[in-house]
Amino acid sequence: MKLKTKADNILNVIRPFAAIADAATIKLTKDSIQIKTVDAAHVCMMQADVNMANAVRESSAAYEIGDGCPDKDLHTYYVDVLRLGSALIPAKGQDVTLHIADGCLIVESETFRHRMKLKDNGNDPKLPVWDETLMGKFTVSAQTMKKAIAYMRRQKTSDHVEIRYDGCGVISYSTEEHLSDQEKKDKARSARIEFFERVPQLDTHVRASRYPTEYLYDILKVLNPTAESGHALMLVLDNDYPVGLRYARGNAQIRYLLAPRIEND
Repeated sequence: MKLKTKADNILNVIRPFAAIADAATIKLTKDSIQIKTVDAAHVCMMQADVNMANAVRESSAAYEIGDGCPDKDLHTYYVDVLRLGSALIPAKGQDVTLHIADGCLIVESETFRHRMKLKDNGNDPKLPVWDETLMGKFTVSAQTMKKAIAYMRRQKTSDHVEIRYDGCGVISYSTEEHLSDQEKKDKARSARIEFFERVPQLDTHVRASRYPTEYLYDILKVLNPTAESGHALMLVLDNDYPVGLRYARGNAQIRYLLAPRIEND
């Protein structure tokens, strides 16, 4: 495998993965690169599909893999994304070349050469497939979503937030049990953030689940606040089901899934 592109392009794709795990599975095909990982607790997982055919057409990037082989695992690698990110930071703004040889990933630019051993094994999570037409979904800007989660995290009222679809998107957190009814109403009003980008659906069934605030905060904070503040995030959810968060980053389509908190009866 040989990939030549700007270091920033690679950093932009792998940065979200480094926020939840230290290693990722990378699968190569003739026209694409797929990256997947899951956190140690198996609470969240992420997948990026990079269209390399488009990337090569639209920029000075170059990409090639070795000859085809019936062994489907020939082009599957387990990479330490934390080390890869650290190696690329000094090369920001420069062209870099990545290639694999002798069980190592080699990163080169005009000013340095870094060699890192590939991991012997790793996880290959399978993201669930569902019919999104049967689920609630809404869009929101990355900046608005980040502000909402950061605000609720600062309140320290609950370690989970509720994401709800009822014709539009709503994010809120639970109020403390010892508050009076009026105090709960007042606090709930301040904790409710609505997104009015309505997605027309014939089904008006309310869908809602609670999700850990810290996980949402960790993944949202790695979005570039200047370049991506207006970028749309698509949220897909159902009752007691993982919330799906999807967004585009250049030629990469990134999907993030977070497991809900299941209340015990």
